[in-house]
Parts: sequence; structure tokens; C-alpha cells
Amino acid sequence: NIDIRDTVNYKQVMKQYKLGPNGGIMTSLNLFATRFDQVMKFIEAKQNTLDYIVADTPGQIEVFTWSASGSIITESIASTFPTVLLYIIDTPRSANPV
Repeated sequence: NIDIRDTVNYKQVMKQYKLGPNGGIMTSLNLFATRFDQVMKFIEAKQNTLDYIVADTPGQIEVFTWSASGSIITESIASTFPTVLLYIIDTPRSANPV
């Protein structure tokens, strides 16, 4: 089990860089992406014992899908393992956003 919160403290990032919540999320993800090679080594070492890998991303989908760090992470995984992306959407919210 790998948790970004074990390597990056979101609240400390916000305080250190004087960021709001969205800036803190983006910067935390960027910092995590700089170490993603370590995550890939861990996954590769375990690949014979894994049936699948689930990556649960930040709640704001645009933070992950439209950022450079999100691309680094997804491309790192996809270049090494068969990959499927799945977006789960709150359909009642989508039908009536107000």
C-alpha cells in the first residue's frame, strides 16, 4: 500500500509555499511525481504477486488529469504495465449540478 501522505505533508506544503488548498494539492502531487521512480521500483518488485494496481487520485479530477505530474504518473505506469483508466462520476450531480 502506497499513500502520498506518507511522503508529502499537504498542510506543510500549503504553509511552506503560502498556498491555498488547490495550490497545495498541485504542489504536493508535483513533489510526489519527483519521487515516482521509487514507486515504480516498488511496484515492479511486487509485480509477480499482484493481480492489479489501483491508483486512487485526488478528488478534483482536473488536478490529476490536466497536470504535468498527473501525466508523469500515468505515463510511468502505462509504459510498464497494461493500463486501464476509469473515471467514476457522481451521475445525479452531473444531471443536476445546482
